[in-house]
Amino acid sequence: MRWMAICALLSVEFLALTLSCQRGERTMSDRPGPRDRATKAASPARVLDRAGVVANLGERVRIFGRYESRELADLLGHVWFHGPMLALADGTLLFFEPAERDSDEVLKHEGREVEILGLLKPAPAPSFDVASVEIESMTLTGAD
Repeated sequence: MRWMAICALLSVEFLALTLSCQRGERTMSDRPGPRDRATKAASPARVLDRAGVVANLGERVRIFGRYESRELADLLGHVWFHGPMLALADGTLLFFEPAERDSDEVLKHEGREVEILGLLKPAPAPSFDVASVEIESMTLTGAD
């Protein structure tokens, strides 16, 4: 008797699933699979502004901006950061990870447009701007 009750319950569940699919509801099969994730990893998104940063946080991306050394201070004028950052076209600032950059890199890239392949991460502190980028590679774009 118990076996028949289980079979009846499974039949009802199957019927409910079938009807929900016919109504266009999402199912487990709609979730991205390994092939979808591999395709996304193979072709990183292009990020140009704050909206792109927010949309791709935690993802591997190609990000474009100007390499600039900046001094950031609080309202009292106390400087709490001085170093290179990536300034996007809309003024959004991204911190580099690691924050300490090689002096040769700074000399080569300072004030120039760059393309960075890297991982977008949350900002190192809530008072910082949007995010930081863990750099895999950096290339001058030639648009100076």
